[in-house]
Amino acid sequence: MEHLTPGGDGYNDFDDRFPEDPEEWADSDDDGVGDNSDDFPNDPEETNDADGDGVGDNSDAFPWDSTETADTDGDGYGDNIDAFPEDSTEWVDTDGDGVGDNADTDADGDGTDDTDEDSDGDGVNDDQDDFPFDANETTDTDGDGVGDNADDFPEDANETTDTDGDGTGDNEDDDADGDGVPNDFDDFPLNSGESNDADGDGVGDAEDAFPNNPNEYADSDGDGVGDNADDDDDNDGTPDTSDAFPTNPNENTDTDGDGYGDNSDAFPNDAGEWNDYDGDGVGDNSDAFMTDPYESRDTDGDGLGDNADAFPNDPNEKVDSDGDGVGNNADAFPTDPSETTDTDGDGVGDNADDDADGDGVPDEPVDPVDGGDSGGILPGFTALTGLASVLGAAILVAGRRKD
Repeated sequence: MEHLTPGGDGYNDFDDRFPEDPEEWADSDDDGVGDNSDDFPNDPEETNDADGDGVGDNSDAFPWDSTETADTDGDGYGDNIDAFPEDSTEWVDTDGDGVGDNADTDADGDGTDDTDEDSDGDGVNDDQDDFPFDANETTDTDGDGVGDNADDFPEDANETTDTDGDGTGDNEDDDADGDGVPNDFDDFPLNSGESNDADGDGVGDAEDAFPNNPNEYADSDGDGVGDNADDDDDNDGTPDTSDAFPTNPNENTDTDGDGYGDNSDAFPNDAGEWNDYDGDGVGDNSDAFMTDPYESRDTDGDGLGDNADAFPNDPNEKVDSDGDGVGNNADAFPTDPSETTDTDGDGVGDNADDDADGDGVPDEPVDPVDGGDSGGILPGFTALTGLASVLGAAILVAGRRKD
């Protein structure tokens, strides 16, 4: 007589290792975890692989990091990224000279001693900075390789992250994402929105449009046919093979190949532009004033657009209030079009000042008799001429008396 399990999994009670569990019936490695949920059904030492890297969590030094599995020297840095995997005092060799950064007095090899250098500009000299090339970190109190700013447990070398924020680090937390499903039974132990992947395609059932079909997980157009099998995923009438945007029903062509569909691209034939925020006809990438429809260029880089700049090629000038051709910054009389310079600084412009340089000598000669302009005759010339005339007359009179 055959006795079926209460769960009705099709296995009789005598052969079912888990007669009360309809989802399990075999335990090949006798570790107490059914083969269906055991990531290592033939390894009694392992049952779970949280990061999916093929190494069981029990032997994985980084069970939550798929890029690392071992830390030979125990310095907190995985062997794959550790430049010195067998030296616990070193892990990085920035300049590649074979000397670890911790011992290297010039870690970046630029010729400047690290004690006089702050490579990441965070205000902490390299020789005092646990992360000399990371401006976001300076200290690693627990020495686990994760800076205190990013470390949820800066004083605990065994923990760095607390995904569910419950105060218990992920390494120790049996339910790291706090979704109520223990890590050992959670296909996505760090994603509180997913816990099961029935078809094993790597996409959680909650997100998977076809949770029982390992070949499909998305149905962009909602037609019931998975994108992998659907010839027109977005149902826009353009076959996927010819559609530049196979999952976007609003786009199918990208003429300039800039990643923006022609329908939304303001410059469909210009790979360097796709948006024109101010609608001035100049693309945002090359528009110096992307929110100002009246400006697009600033040739001299003075912050004022060429259209409004009276001196678009002179970064020192922008305005000429009196329109005399001299910018306000250089014009001693910015509101007087007849003056631009005041050499002696007396408040009178050079054009109107009789002594522009203020040296006491009039810029133009003055007639000492009439005080007026001599018209270019040398000073005193008129007086000398008069004196000569008088002397000449006296001599003439004296000569006549002798006769």
